[in-house]
Amino acid sequence: MEVNTLYKDLMFSVLRLVTTRKDGDGNVGTCLIVDLEVVPGSLTPVLVTNRHVLEHAVEISIHLTASEGPRKVALGHTVQVRMELEGDRFFSTDDDVDIAIIPFGAVLREFEEQYPGYKPFWRSLPVSEFPSEEEYASLDALEDVFFLGFPDGRWDSVNQTPIIRRGAPPPQQRWTSTASRRS
Repeated sequence: MEVNTLYKDLMFSVLRLVTTRKDGDGNVGTCLIVDLEVVPGSLTPVLVTNRHVLEHAVEISIHLTASEGPRKVALGHTVQVRMELEGDRFFSTDDDVDIAIIPFGAVLREFEEQYPGYKPFWRSLPVSEFPSEEEYASLDALEDVFFLGFPDGRWDSVNQTPIIRRGAPPPQQRWTSTASRRS
């Protein structure tokens, strides 16, 4: 598959993240590869996910798609990278913010050790692609939405890609039950 549009780039900047806790239980979630300017003038790719997915994890597992060149992927051909987590994660200092970050370089180093000579295909999104505060403020009550991810661990298991949907969400409504009302 030729990766030559923003939507196709998005498919390979969103990864399926499986976590394992000490008790053997875990979570499945979505993570996004984002370029952050950690050092002025230098972009660093990081994985951004939810704090509740990563908070008590001792190990993560991520699937990366095989590369067939600079802009080509081998759909359906992925390898699973497993990595023990030590200090390789960062959480918001505000406990009410459900965001966690893992440096993607640590994942790539682990990948190279586990699969020497194998080339993964991935894309990172610059922060400039995210809506500004002004753009957020201008959103209407009903907007078209684009969803890309792994809801409840679901994914396209044939192509090994995220679930992709586009449309308008239903408007928020309040429902009143009349079952308890008796005449």
